[in-house]
Amino acid sequence: MPLPPTASFVAFDCDHFTVRASRFALLSRKFRFYDEMGSLIACVKLIDYRVLSNIDVLDDSGRRTILRICERVPRWPVTYDLFDATTGNKIGSLQHRPWKSLFLEEWLILDPDDHQIGRLHQRSMLIAFLHHFLIVVPIKYDFYLGDQLVGMCRQNANPLMPKISFEFHSEHARNLDRRFAVPAAILLLENRKLEE
Repeated sequence: MPLPPTASFVAFDCDHFTVRASRFALLSRKFRFYDEMGSLIACVKLIDYRVLSNIDVLDDSGRRTILRICERVPRWPVTYDLFDATTGNKIGSLQHRPWKSLFLEEWLILDPDDHQIGRLHQRSMLIAFLHHFLIVVPIKYDFYLGDQLVGMCRQNANPLMPKISFEFHSEHARNLDRRFAVPAAILLLENRKLEE
């Protein structure tokens, strides 16, 4: 008999959601995750914006941890493991691939046994190049499961109110756990892709 879905799986079991980051606090960052209807589904507060080693993702009430994101040691290549806080089970990992290109960014999506199942790939080399010098340039990433394009995310061009929108599509998209988008959103909004 299959186990009932956990709180984190239910929260992110949607095809469209948006992540908004607040940068007005000097020492903290807040991330709020909204579904396609605009309802809050999860939130994150980083007390020290310089540290992303351990991140608790809270439910919509802000009281219960539903996901944990942990930076792996040693730090090269940069890898973040994703855990379901209810069961303690590892969902998988995101691993930065710095050798892919000088400007294009790519993260590998790994299963719990560190086998690659997909990737998060920056779409445009020109935009990627400009983004290194102009933070107001919007960027787009594509989600691949194997070689199949299953979704995309787009970051806006407002550095004061940064936002990333996620959209998953195609018949193969249901095979990709939406919860991988949670660490992806935080890492991209915090611009941690080059800190090797």
